[in-house]
Amino acid sequence: MTNTPQNADNDANPNEPNSAEIKMPIRQWPIPMDEAVEIVISHMDQKTKDIVANSEGKDWPEFHHNIGVWLRNAFGLWKVFGIGADHAWVAIFEAVRVKLRADKGIQGK
Repeated sequence: MTNTPQNADNDANPNEPNSAEIKMPIRQWPIPMDEAVEIVISHMDQKTKDIVANSEGKDWPEFHHNIGVWLRNAFGLWKVFGIGADHAWVAIFEAVRVKLRADKGIQGK
């Protein structure tokens, strides 16, 4: 993902953080979920899209400290949901995953 706290040399592994700054927020919440999904996908490179599309629920805790942090910060979820932001990012992530899977023709959740 562009502008995410990832190592640019290893975009295939969204679990590799670096100190890249994120210009935030992209847009304050609340916004329509479909708009949030499009914003997130527009910041992903193809490798990250593939990783997210192929992820399963049991994999999501692995995304908490990278994509999850980016989502919480980029959309200002901390300000809106407080401690609940730790859970709010999952709804956006799941919607992104569903859209990416549909785009790839993958059936089911």
